[in-house]
Amino acid sequence: MRGGGGVKIADKKTTKKKVFKSRYHLDAKPNDVPKRGSIVTNESKQPLLRKFMSYKDRCDALCEDTSFSNPFDSNTSNFESNLKNQSQATFECRVLTYNLLAPCYAVYHVNEQSNMKCFDWKYRSKLIQKEIQAYAPDIIGFQEMESSKYKHFISGIVNQEGSLDYKFTFIQKTMAKLDGVSVGYNSSRFQLLQEKKIRTAKDYDFLVEMDEDEPNYHVSIIQTLQEKETGGIFLHATIHTYWNPKYEYMKLIQAHVLNKNIAMERQKIAKLLNIPEDNIPILITGDFNSTPDSCSVAYYTKGRVMIDDVLPKKQQAKFLKFMDIEKELVNPLGACCQPFPDYPDTNVTKDFHSSLDYIWYTAGGNISPIEVLEPATLNEQEYLPNALHPSDHLPMAATFKVIATTQPN
Repeated sequence: MRGGGGVKIADKKTTKKKVFKSRYHLDAKPNDVPKRGSIVTNESKQPLLRKFMSYKDRCDALCEDTSFSNPFDSNTSNFESNLKNQSQATFECRVLTYNLLAPCYAVYHVNEQSNMKCFDWKYRSKLIQKEIQAYAPDIIGFQEMESSKYKHFISGIVNQEGSLDYKFTFIQKTMAKLDGVSVGYNSSRFQLLQEKKIRTAKDYDFLVEMDEDEPNYHVSIIQTLQEKETGGIFLHATIHTYWNPKYEYMKLIQAHVLNKNIAMERQKIAKLLNIPEDNIPILITGDFNSTPDSCSVAYYTKGRVMIDDVLPKKQQAKFLKFMDIEKELVNPLGACCQPFPDYPDTNVTKDFHSSLDYIWYTAGGNISPIEVLEPATLNEQEYLPNALHPSDHLPMAATFKVIATTQPN
Protein backbone atom coordinates (compact mmCIF):
# COMPACT_ATOMS: atom_id res chain seq x y z
CA MET A 1 0.00 0.00 0.00
CA ARG A 2 1.24 3.48 -0.82
CA GLY A 3 1.01 6.61 1.28
CA GLY A 4 -2.60 7.06 2.32
CA GLY A 5 -3.30 3.44 1.44
CA GLY A 6 -5.64 4.12 -1.43
CA VAL A 7 -3.66 3.22 -4.55
CA LYS A 8 -3.55 -0.54 -4.65
CA ILE A 9 -0.64 -2.52 -6.07
CA ALA A 10 -1.51 -5.01 -8.77
CA ASP A 11 -2.18 -8.43 -7.29
CA LYS A 12 -2.95 -11.77 -8.87
CA LYS A 13 -5.73 -12.43 -6.36
CA THR A 14 -9.07 -10.85 -7.13
CA THR A 15 -12.27 -10.80 -5.12
CA LYS A 16 -15.73 -10.68 -6.55
CA LYS A 17 -17.73 -7.59 -5.71
CA LYS A 18 -21.48 -7.32 -5.64
CA VAL A 19 -22.86 -5.56 -8.66
CA PHE A 20 -24.52 -2.33 -7.60
CA LYS A 21 -27.22 -1.02 -9.88
CA SER A 22 -28.21 2.62 -9.97
CA ARG A 23 -29.51 4.97 -12.62
CA TYR A 24 -25.98 5.09 -14.04
CA HIS A 25 -24.36 2.48 -16.23
CA LEU A 26 -20.70 2.18 -17.17
CA ASP A 27 -20.59 0.88 -20.75
CA ALA A 28 -16.83 0.87 -21.20
CA LYS A 29 -14.85 -2.08 -19.85
CA PRO A 30 -11.74 -1.41 -17.76
CA ASN A 31 -8.44 -2.12 -19.46
CA ASP A 32 -6.05 -4.80 -18.24
CA VAL A 33 -3.73 -3.67 -15.47
CA PRO A 34 -0.12 -3.43 -16.77
CA LYS A 35 2.38 -5.95 -15.45
CA ARG A 36 4.40 -4.93 -12.42
CA GLY A 37 7.49 -2.94 -13.27
CA SER A 38 6.54 -2.47 -16.91
CA ILE A 39 6.62 0.85 -18.74
CA VAL A 40 3.03 1.71 -19.50
CA THR A 41 1.96 1.73 -23.14
CA ASN A 42 -1.42 2.26 -24.71
CA GLU A 43 -1.76 1.16 -28.31
CA SER A 44 -5.56 1.30 -28.14
CA LYS A 45 -5.47 4.95 -26.97
CA GLN A 46 -8.13 4.22 -24.37
CA PRO A 47 -8.00 5.43 -20.74
CA LEU A 48 -7.71 2.94 -17.90
CA LEU A 49 -11.27 3.09 -16.61
CA ARG A 50 -12.31 2.08 -13.11
CA LYS A 51 -15.58 0.59 -11.93
CA PHE A 52 -18.11 2.03 -9.54
CA MET A 53 -18.97 0.01 -6.46
CA SER A 54 -21.57 0.58 -3.78
CA TYR A 55 -20.51 2.75 -0.87
CA LYS A 56 -21.62 0.03 1.56
CA ASP A 57 -19.48 -2.62 -0.16
CA ARG A 58 -16.50 -0.27 -0.08
CA CYS A 59 -16.91 0.34 3.66
CA ASP A 60 -17.45 -3.36 4.37
CA ALA A 61 -14.31 -4.29 2.41
CA LEU A 62 -12.23 -1.81 4.39
CA CYS A 63 -13.49 -3.24 7.67
CA GLU A 64 -12.61 -6.77 6.59
CA ASP A 65 -9.04 -5.84 5.66
CA THR A 66 -8.22 -3.51 8.55
CA SER A 67 -9.41 -2.33 11.95
CA PHE A 68 -11.15 0.48 10.10
CA SER A 69 -14.26 1.93 11.74
CA ASN A 70 -17.17 1.46 9.36
CA PRO A 71 -18.70 4.87 8.52
CA PHE A 72 -21.61 3.43 6.55
CA ASP A 73 -24.15 3.13 9.35
CA SER A 74 -23.55 6.61 10.76
CA ASN A 75 -23.56 8.26 7.33
CA THR A 76 -26.79 6.63 6.16
CA SER A 77 -28.88 6.39 9.34
CA ASN A 78 -29.37 10.17 9.52
CA PHE A 79 -30.33 10.20 5.88
CA GLU A 80 -32.97 7.49 6.31
CA SER A 81 -34.45 9.10 9.45
CA ASN A 82 -34.52 12.50 7.75
CA LEU A 83 -36.27 10.97 4.77
CA LYS A 84 -38.92 9.37 6.97
CA ASN A 85 -39.62 12.65 8.76
CA GLN A 86 -40.15 14.67 5.61
CA SER A 87 -42.49 14.36 2.64
CA GLN A 88 -39.74 15.19 0.19
CA ALA A 89 -38.63 13.58 -3.04
CA THR A 90 -35.14 12.22 -3.62
CA PHE A 91 -32.83 12.15 -6.60
CA GLU A 92 -29.44 10.71 -7.46
CA CYS A 93 -26.51 12.83 -8.57
CA ARG A 94 -23.08 11.68 -9.74
CA VAL A 95 -20.21 14.08 -8.99
CA LEU A 96 -16.66 14.07 -10.37
CA THR A 97 -13.57 16.13 -9.55
CA TYR A 98 -10.47 16.10 -11.74
CA ASN A 99 -7.19 18.02 -11.81
CA LEU A 100 -6.36 17.92 -15.51
CA LEU A 101 -2.65 18.82 -15.28
CA ALA A 102 -2.55 22.01 -17.34
CA PRO A 103 -0.19 21.74 -20.33
CA CYS A 104 1.89 24.63 -18.97
CA TYR A 105 2.76 22.48 -15.91
CA ALA A 106 3.15 19.08 -17.59
CA VAL A 107 6.86 19.57 -18.32
CA TYR A 108 7.61 19.44 -14.59
CA HIS A 109 6.45 15.82 -14.40
CA VAL A 110 8.71 14.26 -17.02
CA ASN A 111 10.77 11.37 -15.61
CA GLU A 112 12.95 8.54 -16.88
CA GLN A 113 9.91 6.28 -17.21
CA SER A 114 8.00 8.78 -19.29
CA ASN A 115 6.71 8.17 -22.75
CA MET A 116 6.74 11.72 -24.09
CA LYS A 117 3.47 11.33 -25.94
CA CYS A 118 1.82 11.03 -22.52
CA PHE A 119 2.59 14.71 -21.95
CA ASP A 120 1.11 15.88 -25.23
CA TRP A 121 -2.14 17.71 -24.48
CA LYS A 122 -3.78 16.51 -27.70
CA TYR A 123 -3.24 12.91 -26.61
CA ARG A 124 -4.12 13.49 -22.95
CA SER A 125 -7.24 15.55 -23.60
CA LYS A 126 -8.80 12.81 -25.73
CA LEU A 127 -8.32 10.27 -22.95
CA ILE A 128 -9.81 12.65 -20.39
CA GLN A 129 -12.82 13.27 -22.64
CA LYS A 130 -13.36 9.51 -22.93
CA GLU A 131 -13.18 9.17 -19.15
CA ILE A 132 -15.84 11.85 -18.70
CA GLN A 133 -18.10 10.15 -21.21
CA ALA A 134 -17.64 6.73 -19.57
CA TYR A 135 -18.21 7.92 -16.00
CA ALA A 136 -21.12 10.17 -17.03
CA PRO A 137 -21.09 12.55 -14.05
CA ASP A 138 -23.94 15.01 -13.61
CA ILE A 139 -21.72 17.52 -11.84
CA ILE A 140 -18.06 18.20 -12.72
CA GLY A 141 -15.30 20.20 -11.07
CA PHE A 142 -12.12 20.70 -13.12
CA GLN A 143 -8.88 22.16 -11.77
CA GLU A 144 -5.83 23.26 -13.79
CA MET A 145 -7.98 24.05 -16.78
CA GLU A 146 -5.75 26.08 -19.09
CA SER A 147 -7.54 29.10 -20.48
CA SER A 148 -6.26 28.72 -24.05
CA LYS A 149 -7.47 25.10 -24.17
CA TYR A 150 -10.80 25.57 -22.39
CA LYS A 151 -13.24 26.06 -25.28
CA HIS A 152 -11.78 23.36 -27.52
CA PHE A 153 -11.54 20.86 -24.65
CA ILE A 154 -15.12 21.45 -23.49
CA SER A 155 -16.46 21.20 -27.05
CA GLY A 156 -14.73 17.82 -27.26
CA ILE A 157 -16.72 16.64 -24.24
CA VAL A 158 -20.06 18.13 -25.26
CA ASN A 159 -19.86 17.00 -28.89
CA GLN A 160 -19.01 13.37 -28.18
CA GLU A 161 -21.65 10.94 -29.39
CA GLY A 162 -23.84 9.97 -26.46
CA SER A 163 -22.47 12.71 -24.23
CA LEU A 164 -24.66 14.36 -21.61
CA ASP A 165 -25.90 17.87 -22.29
CA TYR A 166 -23.28 19.73 -20.25
CA LYS A 167 -23.03 23.43 -19.62
CA PHE A 168 -19.68 24.74 -18.36
CA THR A 169 -18.21 27.92 -16.97
CA PHE A 170 -14.60 28.91 -16.28
CA ILE A 171 -12.55 31.37 -14.25
CA GLN A 172 -8.87 32.08 -14.79
CA LYS A 173 -6.58 32.80 -11.84
CA THR A 174 -4.92 35.91 -13.29
CA MET A 175 -3.38 36.93 -16.57
CA ALA A 176 -0.04 35.86 -15.13
CA LYS A 177 -1.43 32.39 -14.42
CA LEU A 178 -2.56 30.44 -17.47
CA ASP A 179 -4.92 28.07 -15.68
CA GLY A 180 -8.06 28.23 -13.58
CA VAL A 181 -11.04 26.13 -12.53
CA SER A 182 -14.19 25.11 -14.36
CA VAL A 183 -17.52 23.58 -13.36
CA GLY A 184 -20.10 21.82 -15.45
CA TYR A 185 -23.56 20.35 -14.95
CA ASN A 186 -25.91 18.11 -16.91
CA SER A 187 -28.45 20.66 -18.17
CA SER A 188 -30.93 17.97 -19.18
CA ARG A 189 -31.42 17.20 -15.46
CA PHE A 190 -30.38 20.42 -13.71
CA GLN A 191 -30.84 24.14 -14.17
CA LEU A 192 -28.65 26.94 -12.86
CA LEU A 193 -30.33 29.28 -10.37
CA GLN A 194 -27.35 31.44 -9.45
CA GLU A 195 -23.58 31.49 -9.81
CA LYS A 196 -20.74 33.24 -8.04
CA LYS A 197 -17.12 33.40 -9.19
CA ILE A 198 -14.51 34.20 -6.59
CA ARG A 199 -11.12 35.60 -7.48
CA THR A 200 -9.23 36.46 -4.33
CA ALA A 201 -6.52 38.42 -6.11
CA LYS A 202 -4.80 39.14 -2.85
CA ASP A 203 -1.35 38.19 -1.69
CA TYR A 204 -1.41 36.77 1.83
CA ASP A 205 2.36 36.61 2.08
CA PHE A 206 2.41 39.49 4.56
CA LEU A 207 0.88 37.24 7.21
CA VAL A 208 3.91 34.97 7.40
CA GLU A 209 7.33 35.61 5.95
CA MET A 210 7.69 33.43 2.87
CA ASP A 211 10.77 32.47 0.93
CA GLU A 212 9.07 32.67 -2.46
CA ASP A 213 7.97 35.53 -4.64
CA GLU A 214 5.04 33.71 -6.20
CA PRO A 215 1.68 35.39 -5.47
CA ASN A 216 -0.96 33.01 -4.20
CA TYR A 217 -4.05 33.84 -6.15
CA HIS A 218 -7.15 31.80 -5.44
CA VAL A 219 -10.18 31.21 -7.64
CA SER A 220 -13.32 29.18 -7.15
CA ILE A 221 -16.86 28.89 -8.50
CA ILE A 222 -20.11 28.37 -6.61
CA GLN A 223 -23.31 27.30 -8.35
CA THR A 224 -26.83 26.88 -6.98
CA LEU A 225 -28.55 24.15 -8.99
CA GLN A 226 -32.06 22.76 -9.16
CA GLU A 227 -32.99 19.24 -10.19
CA LYS A 228 -35.72 19.67 -12.79
CA GLU A 229 -37.84 16.63 -12.02
CA THR A 230 -38.15 17.08 -8.24
CA GLY A 231 -37.34 20.79 -7.89
CA GLY A 232 -34.66 19.89 -5.36
CA ILE A 233 -32.02 22.56 -4.72
CA PHE A 234 -28.36 22.15 -3.79
CA LEU A 235 -25.03 23.98 -4.10
CA HIS A 236 -21.83 22.85 -5.79
CA ALA A 237 -18.46 24.58 -5.63
CA THR A 238 -15.00 23.76 -6.87
CA ILE A 239 -11.60 25.07 -5.77
CA HIS A 240 -7.87 24.64 -6.36
CA THR A 241 -5.83 25.77 -3.38
CA TYR A 242 -2.18 26.85 -3.17
CA TRP A 243 0.25 24.04 -3.97
CA ASN A 244 3.18 24.57 -1.59
CA PRO A 245 3.06 22.15 1.40
CA LYS A 246 5.14 24.55 3.50
CA TYR A 247 2.27 27.02 3.78
CA GLU A 248 -0.75 25.16 5.10
CA TYR A 249 -2.26 28.38 6.39
CA MET A 250 -2.61 29.57 2.78
CA LYS A 251 -4.83 26.60 1.98
CA LEU A 252 -6.85 27.20 5.13
CA ILE A 253 -7.51 30.84 4.21
CA GLN A 254 -8.57 29.86 0.70
CA ALA A 255 -10.87 27.08 1.91
CA HIS A 256 -12.34 29.38 4.57
CA VAL A 257 -12.98 32.20 2.06
CA LEU A 258 -14.78 29.73 -0.20
CA ASN A 259 -16.87 28.27 2.62
CA LYS A 260 -17.89 31.71 3.90
CA ASN A 261 -19.12 32.56 0.41
CA ILE A 262 -20.95 29.23 0.12
CA ALA A 263 -22.65 29.90 3.47
CA MET A 264 -23.74 33.34 2.25
CA GLU A 265 -25.08 31.93 -1.02
CA ARG A 266 -27.01 29.24 0.85
CA GLN A 267 -28.40 31.82 3.27
CA LYS A 268 -29.50 33.98 0.35
CA ILE A 269 -31.34 31.20 -1.46
CA ALA A 270 -32.90 29.87 1.78
CA LYS A 271 -34.27 33.31 2.61
CA LEU A 272 -35.56 33.79 -0.91
CA LEU A 273 -37.38 30.45 -0.89
CA ASN A 274 -38.32 30.57 2.80
CA ILE A 275 -36.74 27.24 3.68
CA PRO A 276 -34.24 26.28 6.42
CA GLU A 277 -30.60 26.64 5.37
CA ASP A 278 -29.80 23.11 6.51
CA ASN A 279 -32.32 21.79 3.99
CA ILE A 280 -29.97 22.82 1.18
CA PRO A 281 -27.15 20.27 0.78
CA ILE A 282 -23.70 21.33 -0.36
CA LEU A 283 -21.05 19.56 -2.45
CA ILE A 284 -17.48 20.88 -2.67
CA THR A 285 -15.02 19.39 -5.15
CA GLY A 286 -11.41 20.29 -5.70
CA ASP A 287 -7.70 19.80 -5.46
CA PHE A 288 -7.03 21.01 -1.92
CA ASN A 289 -3.30 20.23 -2.09
CA SER A 290 -3.61 18.90 1.46
CA THR A 291 -2.91 15.39 2.71
CA PRO A 292 -5.37 13.52 4.97
CA ASP A 293 -3.35 14.39 8.10
CA SER A 294 -3.30 18.13 7.33
CA CYS A 295 -5.02 20.97 9.16
CA SER A 296 -7.05 21.78 6.05
CA VAL A 297 -8.63 18.33 6.02
CA ALA A 298 -9.25 18.58 9.79
CA TYR A 299 -10.99 21.91 9.12
CA TYR A 300 -13.53 19.98 7.05
CA THR A 301 -13.83 16.73 9.00
CA LYS A 302 -13.93 18.34 12.47
CA GLY A 303 -15.50 21.64 11.48
CA ARG A 304 -12.76 23.64 13.22
CA VAL A 305 -9.00 23.79 13.63
CA MET A 306 -6.87 25.28 16.39
CA ILE A 307 -4.43 27.93 15.19
CA ASP A 308 -1.74 26.43 17.43
CA ASP A 309 -1.81 23.45 15.06
CA VAL A 310 -1.31 25.68 12.03
CA LEU A 311 1.30 28.30 12.93
CA PRO A 312 4.06 28.83 15.51
CA LYS A 313 3.17 31.25 18.32
CA LYS A 314 5.36 34.06 17.00
CA GLN A 315 3.55 34.00 13.64
CA GLN A 316 -0.04 33.89 14.91
CA ALA A 317 -0.79 37.54 15.79
CA LYS A 318 -1.15 38.86 12.24
CA PHE A 319 -3.08 35.80 11.13
CA LEU A 320 -5.58 35.99 14.00
CA LYS A 321 -6.14 39.71 13.45
CA PHE A 322 -6.53 39.34 9.71
CA MET A 323 -9.00 36.45 10.03
CA ASP A 324 -10.82 38.17 12.92
CA ILE A 325 -10.68 35.09 15.14
CA GLU A 326 -9.27 34.26 18.56
CA LYS A 327 -7.87 30.74 18.89
CA GLU A 328 -9.56 28.61 16.26
CA LEU A 329 -10.84 28.77 12.72
CA VAL A 330 -14.42 27.49 12.46
CA ASN A 331 -15.91 26.11 9.26
CA PRO A 332 -19.16 28.04 8.68
CA LEU A 333 -20.62 24.91 7.05
CA GLY A 334 -19.87 22.77 10.10
CA ALA A 335 -18.18 19.39 9.98
CA CYS A 336 -18.29 17.83 6.50
CA CYS A 337 -17.97 14.28 5.18
CA GLN A 338 -16.35 12.73 2.13
CA PRO A 339 -17.25 9.41 0.46
CA PHE A 340 -13.76 7.86 0.47
CA PRO A 341 -13.13 6.87 4.11
CA ASP A 342 -9.71 5.39 3.41
CA TYR A 343 -8.47 8.52 1.58
CA PRO A 344 -7.14 6.78 -1.56
CA ASP A 345 -4.08 8.31 -3.20
CA THR A 346 -5.06 10.69 -5.97
CA ASN A 347 -1.65 12.15 -6.84
CA VAL A 348 1.12 9.67 -7.67
CA THR A 349 4.43 10.99 -8.99
CA LYS A 350 8.03 9.90 -8.67
CA ASP A 351 8.59 11.86 -5.46
CA PHE A 352 5.14 11.98 -3.91
CA HIS A 353 1.94 9.99 -3.48
CA SER A 354 -1.05 10.84 -1.32
CA SER A 355 -4.64 12.02 -1.39
CA LEU A 356 -4.99 15.68 -2.40
CA ASP A 357 -8.38 15.69 -4.12
CA TYR A 358 -11.68 15.53 -2.25
CA ILE A 359 -15.44 15.59 -2.63
CA TRP A 360 -16.85 17.13 0.56
CA TYR A 361 -20.54 17.09 1.41
CA THR A 362 -22.41 18.63 4.32
CA ALA A 363 -23.46 16.44 7.21
CA GLY A 364 -27.00 16.47 8.51
CA GLY A 365 -28.77 13.66 6.71
CA ASN A 366 -30.05 15.23 3.49
CA ILE A 367 -27.28 13.85 1.30
CA SER A 368 -25.55 10.48 1.40
CA PRO A 369 -23.13 8.56 -0.89
CA ILE A 370 -24.46 5.39 -2.49
CA GLU A 371 -21.57 4.44 -4.78
CA VAL A 372 -17.94 5.42 -5.31
CA LEU A 373 -15.31 5.01 -7.99
CA GLU A 374 -12.93 2.21 -7.05
CA PRO A 375 -9.33 3.19 -6.21
CA ALA A 376 -6.88 2.90 -9.07
CA THR A 377 -4.60 -0.13 -9.37
CA LEU A 378 -1.03 0.86 -10.23
CA ASN A 379 2.11 -1.22 -10.38
CA GLU A 380 4.90 -0.31 -7.96
CA GLN A 381 6.93 1.68 -10.48
CA GLU A 382 4.10 3.42 -12.26
CA TYR A 383 3.97 7.21 -12.04
CA LEU A 384 1.44 9.68 -13.33
CA PRO A 385 0.79 10.82 -15.95
CA ASN A 386 1.31 7.87 -18.27
CA ALA A 387 -0.24 6.39 -21.39
CA LEU A 388 -3.28 5.09 -19.49
CA HIS A 389 -3.70 7.87 -16.92
CA PRO A 390 -3.66 11.27 -18.67
CA SER A 391 -2.98 13.46 -15.61
CA ASP A 392 -0.76 13.44 -12.55
CA HIS A 393 -4.02 13.29 -10.57
CA LEU A 394 -6.65 10.56 -10.66
CA PRO A 395 -10.30 11.55 -11.08
CA MET A 396 -12.54 11.05 -8.05
CA ALA A 397 -16.24 10.35 -8.48
CA ALA A 398 -19.19 9.35 -6.33
CA THR A 399 -22.95 9.05 -6.68
CA PHE A 400 -25.12 10.64 -4.01
CA LYS A 401 -28.74 10.28 -2.99
CA VAL A 402 -30.15 13.69 -2.12
CA ILE A 403 -33.29 14.65 -0.24
CA ALA A 404 -34.94 17.27 -2.42
CA THR A 405 -36.32 20.41 -0.81
CA THR A 406 -39.01 20.75 -3.42
CA GLN A 407 -39.62 24.14 -5.02
CA PRO A 408 -41.44 25.10 -8.22
CA ASN A 409 -39.14 25.32 -11.24
